[in-house]
Amino acid sequence: MRIRKGRSEDLPRLLEIYNHYVEHTHITFDIKLASLEAREIWFEAFSEVGPYRLLVADSNGHVGGYASSREFRVKPAYAPSVETSIYLGPDDCGSGIGYALYTGLLAEFEEEPTVHRAYGGVALPN
Repeated sequence: MRIRKGRSEDLPRLLEIYNHYVEHTHITFDIKLASLEAREIWFEAFSEVGPYRLLVADSNGHVGGYASSREFRVKPAYAPSVETSIYLGPDDCGSGIGYALYTGLLAEFEEEPTVHRAYGGVALPN
């Protein structure tokens, strides 16, 4: 398995993973399944530099999950903060992918001067 930058060709799999959690859990806080078009817009917010990143776990072409960072809150004092998210394929849980993704995502911020804090939200029960 390798952790790499997310690519546009990953979007169908990322959508499949995300929509699994929309449909079967409350953790996304979405109540409608996401469309590919909506996820394409979501994808455009990420870059290889700066605070907003998207990493995927790739094992021989199988994307088992992804981790991302986005804007935490809109008020100016929150500018050096990001909110992190992680989603794993339901069959890929418990394999160490989550740990590897978060390790990779947080490492991205070590050389990123615009990020001082990374937050992750947890929805109970979890």
